[in-house]
Amino acid sequence: MADLTTNTDPQADGSTVLAVSGEPDVTDVTGFAAAVAACWSTGPRMLVLDLTAVTFIDPTGVGALMRTHRDAQAANRTMIIRPSPPVLRVLGVAGLLHAMPLDPPAPALPTRQQRP
Repeated sequence: MADLTTNTDPQADGSTVLAVSGEPDVTDVTGFAAAVAACWSTGPRMLVLDLTAVTFIDPTGVGALMRTHRDAQAANRTMIIRPSPPVLRVLGVAGLLHAMPLDPPAPALPTRQQRP
């Protein structure tokens, strides 16, 4: 199901927001990667992946987010994810809440004393 849509919005501060909506899955990975590459090609200092309109994400989509994050780090660039509640839930289940920068930041992990 290819329900992924993207919209690019360059910001005055030099960053670019890539808004993604729909239900990205295995059929959308190539389109997502192309949209990210197109954003980076314009030379922003920071890329914000706005996923607030994403209603579902599968493991392939999570893998695409991780690759995008690793590629940004390797190129000494900043990428931030604005997750929707469903994306945040999947990242939490996958143990990835603190693997990528989120806006707003993920809640702190409980310490041993805070665990029941």
